[in-house]
Amino acid sequence: MIEDDADLRPQFWWQGQPGQRFWMEIAGAKAPGIDLRAPITTADERPIWHWDLVRMVQPGDVILHWFTTPAGATGIVGWSRAASAPVVESHVWVPRTRPDLDAATADRRPHWVVPLRDYTSLPRPITREQVESIHSEVVRLEDELKERHRGFKYYPFQDYRPTEIRARQAYLTKMPVELLSLLNRLGRFGFEIEFEAHRPFRR
Repeated sequence: MIEDDADLRPQFWWQGQPGQRFWMEIAGAKAPGIDLRAPITTADERPIWHWDLVRMVQPGDVILHWFTTPAGATGIVGWSRAASAPVVESHVWVPRTRPDLDAATADRRPHWVVPLRDYTSLPRPITREQVESIHSEVVRLEDELKERHRGFKYYPFQDYRPTEIRARQAYLTKMPVELLSLLNRLGRFGFEIEFEAHRPFRR
């Protein structure tokens, strides 16, 4: 179950922990690895937590991309690095839930934007089915992190059924380094997690 809109501004449980520098973008139609982009508020000027997280991304942070490939496989298909701090730009936003809206006539609104670099495709996506194969471990880890970190939120996955895991219904989520290490057993990301967690940012 996702948080409701009464919880509008994030609580940043990872602040002061430099190793917690990973995120997961749950992408729609936009190809992964270009940028992170989300409106600052809704049309009626309400902030939404998973859009608001974009402004917390720091240069050098690693973003995992959850995407559905042209072949129909859904999962983590690659990763990128944040090339800079967030900036504010004006863009058109058409929610996936509003296919009736025309992007050509929709209003332009201020967005948080983080340009990305070094997009790297995984040789094989880490699929939803693979994540479900370690369902109990993913759920148990969330419970452990809630005990360990006060105000722990924004986990990338949600327990949907006894054996089913779904990506959270959100745009950007926080990827705990502990979860990243667990997922690394399913398919290699192509970087050393411990090194990347503390890697100095280089432009």
